[in-house]
Amino acid sequence: MTQNVDLNRMQIFNHVVNAGSFSKAAAALHQPKSRISRNIAALERELGVQLIYRTTRQFRLTEAGMDLFERALGPLNELAHVLENIHGTASELSGKLRVTAPEDLGVVLVTDVCRAFMEIHPKVHIDLHLSSELLDIGKDWIDVAIRIGRLKDSSLMQKKFGSARMGFYLSPSLRKELGSLTKLEDLESVPYLAFAHTPGNRQKLKVTNGRSEKILKANSIFTANNLLVIRRMATQGMGLAMFPQFLIQEELRQGALERVFPEWGSHDIPIQIVSPMQAEPLPRVRRFVEFAASRLAPYFG
Repeated sequence: MTQNVDLNRMQIFNHVVNAGSFSKAAAALHQPKSRISRNIAALERELGVQLIYRTTRQFRLTEAGMDLFERALGPLNELAHVLENIHGTASELSGKLRVTAPEDLGVVLVTDVCRAFMEIHPKVHIDLHLSSELLDIGKDWIDVAIRIGRLKDSSLMQKKFGSARMGFYLSPSLRKELGSLTKLEDLESVPYLAFAHTPGNRQKLKVTNGRSEKILKANSIFTANNLLVIRRMATQGMGLAMFPQFLIQEELRQGALERVFPEWGSHDIPIQIVSPMQAEPLPRVRRFVEFAASRLAPYFG
């Protein structure tokens, strides 16, 4: 009964279980939901067992479905990787590559990296998702993620290619309005534009000059979870802000921003590329990781 099982349907079943719904799996696979449902039903007929209990709003796996997901699909995925690697050694790269990065880094640098990679490998389709929130690499089917900061998930493959350090910047007009800034603590009275991933004012700033460390109590007047927004507010003279230098190179060149107390800044923040842990990464994933790291490293030396 199981001699003529369609392996493509097995992979669709894998997508459905990982996505948690037929609709999400259909969106990820760029197929109609009805086709996904038909393939699962056909797979159940081929195997002679029910794999999924369906309701109008959700589903859950049967015992047979759970057994198939846990025991059979791992080897199937490994086989798919092996076959793609064999194909990749004999032909140019192709297929879809889903990449995610923070919005600021993505807009300023990663977009150009994707363009350059696609010029070299025109058969690779890149799906770039920029977000201030960290996507779940497994659940959201991410192939490559560029992450800023220390990582907690040790189950991911990680390639560090540099680090960033935040410094203090403001507009020339605000600098003139403030007058003399003679000591670092003077910044505590300057209107501060805070970058934060969570709501609320960021009140304390831990900074270092490489020899000692200080904590400043910021006079926060505005908070955003996007450094591009903070940059726009800073160039308009709304307040002091902290930026990594890669983000404001053009503003420095044009004189829209200037740095104050250049010897002080944040501790080094690691920048890395991560991808799902696999015994044999897909060729397009491996090559993109190497390419992106080499293109981005000069900005984070």
